[in-house]
Amino acid sequence: GIHKLPPGSILTWKPGEEPEIKPYWSPRDKALEGQHSPDAMSIDQAADFGEKLIGDAVQRQMIADVPLGAFLSGGIDSSLVVALMQQHATRKVDTFTIGFEEHAWDESSHAEAVAAHLGTRHHTLRTSGRDALALVDTIAGIYDEPFADSSQLPTVLLSRLVRQHVTVALSGDGGDEVFGGYARHGWGQNLRRYQSAFPGPVRRMAAAGIGALPTSWLDGLLAITGQTGDHGGHRLKRAMAMGAAADFASGYRQMTSLTLDPANLMRSTREHNAKAHDPETVADLPDCLTRMQVTDAMGYLPDDILVKVDRASMSTGLEVRVPLLDHRIWEWAMRTPQYHRRMGNTGKVLLRSILARHVPPALFERPKAGFAVPLAKWLRKDLRDWAENLLKPAHLEDCGLDSDTIKSLWTAHLAGTEDHAPLLWSILMLVSWNGSSGQHQVQAGQLHGG
Repeated sequence: GIHKLPPGSILTWKPGEEPEIKPYWSPRDKALEGQHSPDAMSIDQAADFGEKLIGDAVQRQMIADVPLGAFLSGGIDSSLVVALMQQHATRKVDTFTIGFEEHAWDESSHAEAVAAHLGTRHHTLRTSGRDALALVDTIAGIYDEPFADSSQLPTVLLSRLVRQHVTVALSGDGGDEVFGGYARHGWGQNLRRYQSAFPGPVRRMAAAGIGALPTSWLDGLLAITGQTGDHGGHRLKRAMAMGAAADFASGYRQMTSLTLDPANLMRSTREHNAKAHDPETVADLPDCLTRMQVTDAMGYLPDDILVKVDRASMSTGLEVRVPLLDHRIWEWAMRTPQYHRRMGNTGKVLLRSILARHVPPALFERPKAGFAVPLAKWLRKDLRDWAENLLKPAHLEDCGLDSDTIKSLWTAHLAGTEDHAPLLWSILMLVSWNGSSGQHQVQAGQLHGG
């Protein structure tokens, strides 16, 4: 009987009456207003205005009567927040990052370089897979609901480090949603052109052909062509599925789902009504990029990114603030031309322009990495016994999952022919939460994720 209040809504209750829920602010409505009243500023004028607006948001979020610091990954969003913090601070800002022993996953040197340039008092937590693995039995309790973004592990570790020094921390979360920074935003724009160039039957045949290939083979092919990154094969399959879709809403749902057929994992085939992907929600927005941004702002942002950081930080008594999600910044960004947000394969054009005034581009211009852990490797080795205990048929069926289908996913992952780590992590977190909470039965739609 417990429900969440939708984002941007207010609930009014009077004794003897049913509660009334009304929206008071909508990213979709503000985007539509912005597109109808566009801003004609040049890129330099927009950068001038944006620097003042974001600087004001940062300064407001710095008001605190307890020690204050900031997360710093060395990426565009957190670097800009820290640069503007340091500009308004009366002392060195405390900044924090996490570094992994696994070299391929360690980006702490980028954060350290930005911190040195900005003159912050920087702290790096050196951690190993063992530290993250030690969290797996407690993570479901921290999140209080089925939640399966694996970057929750380093986020909890980072929050514990930060809380040793400060009580409030600013974060760069929200920059990708507000300024079109996700790689899928570029893929989506390219796929719209692809949809225009090829008829539906051809696109569906291409999607089916790519979908039938092992993801490990696709990963290798993408590496040969220079397209590196986590789960590239999965991303390609989802992109082709989006290109084959009849409309934007169903296509973007394919792009952002962990699996193209979640009902196949369930004993029941009940489906949910994904309001964030309802065709009526964004159909009246004029361009593909804005549609993707609004869809993310109504779904992925409040249901994944903000949940991840809020639960991780509050589990250790740390308050995290997100100045880039000041409503004024979203409303202004939606008035800017889409090429001020994204141009080709380059996202966050305006943020890059502003940040370059404070940090040399060589320190932040690099491929987007995210906040990932070597999950595929851990599931095959360190986490294998833990995972296999949760994937017992009785545990899966208690959640309404089809044990035979999931066993085949697990077997293929262990063999290395497929990388099912994100989907398996979602299943493992669901089973783990179910076992700790006593809750039962989950609809197929709840397995859709970012």
